[in-house]
Amino acid sequence: MTEIVTNKRPSIPSKLYGETLFIFFLVVLCWLYLFFVTQPILVFDGIGYQQLGQLIFEKGFGAYLHSGPNREPLFPLLVALSMWMGKHWHIAYQYPLRLMGLTSLLVTMLMVQRLMMLLNINRVVSALVILCLGFSPAILNSTLWLWSEFAAYPFVVLIVWWAIKSWKLLEGQGNSTKFLGQVFWHGFMVALFFIGLMCVKAVVQVVILLYLAPYMVRFVSQVKKYGWTKARPWLVFMISVLLVFEGFVQGYEWLNFKANGHYQFTNRGEGAFYSNTARRMEPLTFKRLGAELIFTVDEDLCVRVFGYPDCAFWSARHSDDISDAKAKEFENLHLTGRQMTRYYIHQGLGLMMANPLQALLTMLIEAHEFFFWETPANFVAYPDWMDQFIYNARFNFVLKLITAFFCWAGFVAAAWILLRRRNSGWLTRDEGIVLWFAFSFIFWYAAAYSLFFILDRYAFPVVSLMFVLVSFVLNRLWQKIKLPNSFSKFRLGIGISARMIVAFLFLLLFMIGPLSAHIKYQRQLVEAKSKFMTIEYNRPYFPYFASIVAGRSVPEGDLMEGYHFGTSYNFNYYFSMAIDFFPGDDAAQSLLGYGLYYQGNLENAKDHYEKALKINPDFWWHNYNLAVIYFNKGDFNNSGLLLTKALSLDHQGSLKYIQNSFFYRRIWQFIQDPGVVLANNLNQATENALLMLTVCYLRMNERSQARQLVQQVIATGFGLHKDRWRELAKIAKKDKMQAQELQIETQSVDTLARVRIF
Repeated sequence: MTEIVTNKRPSIPSKLYGETLFIFFLVVLCWLYLFFVTQPILVFDGIGYQQLGQLIFEKGFGAYLHSGPNREPLFPLLVALSMWMGKHWHIAYQYPLRLMGLTSLLVTMLMVQRLMMLLNINRVVSALVILCLGFSPAILNSTLWLWSEFAAYPFVVLIVWWAIKSWKLLEGQGNSTKFLGQVFWHGFMVALFFIGLMCVKAVVQVVILLYLAPYMVRFVSQVKKYGWTKARPWLVFMISVLLVFEGFVQGYEWLNFKANGHYQFTNRGEGAFYSNTARRMEPLTFKRLGAELIFTVDEDLCVRVFGYPDCAFWSARHSDDISDAKAKEFENLHLTGRQMTRYYIHQGLGLMMANPLQALLTMLIEAHEFFFWETPANFVAYPDWMDQFIYNARFNFVLKLITAFFCWAGFVAAAWILLRRRNSGWLTRDEGIVLWFAFSFIFWYAAAYSLFFILDRYAFPVVSLMFVLVSFVLNRLWQKIKLPNSFSKFRLGIGISARMIVAFLFLLLFMIGPLSAHIKYQRQLVEAKSKFMTIEYNRPYFPYFASIVAGRSVPEGDLMEGYHFGTSYNFNYYFSMAIDFFPGDDAAQSLLGYGLYYQGNLENAKDHYEKALKINPDFWWHNYNLAVIYFNKGDFNNSGLLLTKALSLDHQGSLKYIQNSFFYRRIWQFIQDPGVVLANNLNQATENALLMLTVCYLRMNERSQARQLVQQVIATGFGLHKDRWRELAKIAKKDKMQAQELQIETQSVDTLARVRIF
């Protein structure tokens, strides 16, 4: 029986060092502060995840499946759980979700510490790595916002941990029934954590097969060297992993097929593979290739060096355009989900095989973006004093270059060491095993993503493993540096560290009053900031709506619909969010009513205009637009009352209100000569109101009032609609109205009875 070769260095104690324990304390203390004083800014993927979580929370997981295929299910489930907790604890759901994110990061850091113990990392290096991981702006941002990445953090390190344990167990060369049961249990645990990761990042369906390759190689070598009996545990392990993992994946895909007709795990894989392959296979110039190299480092830097067109070519937007164009083709062809999947894969592989060198080159270049992950997206609202460095462009760029250098150096150094010592038996030691499984997971994970598209945040789940590799390299350098004896002998014991922590806690207890007041004040400021930043990020394309006001275009119903990925015309979503944030703002209510009206949703549009009118009863356009809705619904009594009130209101007051309203001003600023345009709109709408009021009188059989109104208008001039006024004058003079005349008088104004912004 072959025995495992163990390290000859002194073993590392299972307890934490004093330095590391104190760093953990400082990190958690900082997190507690951030937990209370930060707020997420809902935009892009965060909006989608919130909507999916709300769907599960309100209608159950069955509704999630029926509306699919959707994104990977774990994070929407966590959002739904947070909403349930928020409802029962009477708090915003973001707080439980934020707690989950920080807990996930804490578990990940503890597992990183365990891996560094296996590598015999120096206590100072360990403390430094934990400090960097705990205070990383990008990683912290990911736990405080609605990013799904944080849910993947513990699964990655737990996969590596159990893979190491499994390898060491299999090297023990047992073969009893009890031993095979242990092997199966280890395989089950590896599969379980791969399933958890699959429910966050479906790309690991590719990774798991590649990650098990060393076990297959070892199995084959054992068969050749010792025969089937000695090799059987390796086969049992691989079968148990694949059986449990694929059983879950196929089962979930079958549920999707039964619920929505698509036999697939998520809705993102095959389309992303095709669109990004098609993008990479477009003609490649030296300038475009240089733009790709710089783009992997920093998009803003790429734009400054090469200009926007060449850099936009490598962005996700270009890939989305290709994918959207292909999706429209599929809509016309009425293809099934399986047919679309086959087409995407077949066409993508065909493009790659047409020019494999270009495909490989562009994939390798884009894969380097994994090392430039330290980029905190501006989707979390912090106190102002923290914004100065967290979102400081120069600070972030320098920090990104430093972390990229260390991560790249750690990755290359690990590859070099593993290659040099592949035949020395080093891979049977703890150091070699940890290094191999950490390195190989990063490698295969990045390789799998390079088939699709790489954003910097896609690297977040493997950042913990990058830090493990960095700690190994720093530890090697530390051993070669000769330090003064007084420094090298310095140790912060557990006892001293514990006393320092207690002292800190007593200090915080003494300052609890001022600290709680500070946190409460900062939270109020940050909540207000996050609302305005969310509103700003999700604004629709206001110049388009300005052109509607100026009369240059007509609103389209599909441009008013709720949030969709990749569209700028999220008019309804924007004002729904504005109402949630500012329920007392009548402009938000009326503008949401405007969007609903052009979707044909008159009832909901009426409700919002009624709320706007209740908040601000003297605004001309609230009265007019609600009157239009009542007119279109055939409620001529209420329409007439509102039109009468609108005609009695002062125009100047309404014009002044529009200029001062936050939401109306967003449209106002894109109008050329806004004062003239809005004054003309009011004059035109006033005559439209007179026409509608006349029809209301006729419909309610109040003919004398209709005649009086017509005569009054004719006496002051026909205005803009002379033919309509002449027609109404003839009808008003008659004592009775025939059915044909009723139709004529309705048609005379129905083209004018439309809701307007202002």
